[in-house]
Amino acid sequence: MKTIGGWRAAAAAALAVMASLALSACILSPGTFDATLDLRRDGRFSFAYRGQIHLLALSRLAQMSSEADRDDDFVATPCWDDDFNDRECSGKEIAEQREA
Repeated sequence: MKTIGGWRAAAAAALAVMASLALSACILSPGTFDATLDLRRDGRFSFAYRGQIHLLALSRLAQMSSEADRDDDFVATPCWDDDFNDRECSGKEIAEQREA
């Protein structure tokens, strides 16, 4: 059995870390909070975060996705002629906008 080389193991670990960070960015959501940053002339600083961080469940993420996919809020954008004047959109153009 072959062992994985050092650089391949490091690349695999880096990929795993990046994937977990990408997934966690979709799951964490800020609530109400207050953040303060105190900067001093001598280079010292302090940062304070007081508030809430909500962990969204996968069911809530799915619900948000289905709400975004709903067609109820569709509003057709204006259509333009060759001289950039507003004109009435055709049925085909509205169908293309709705699909997009």
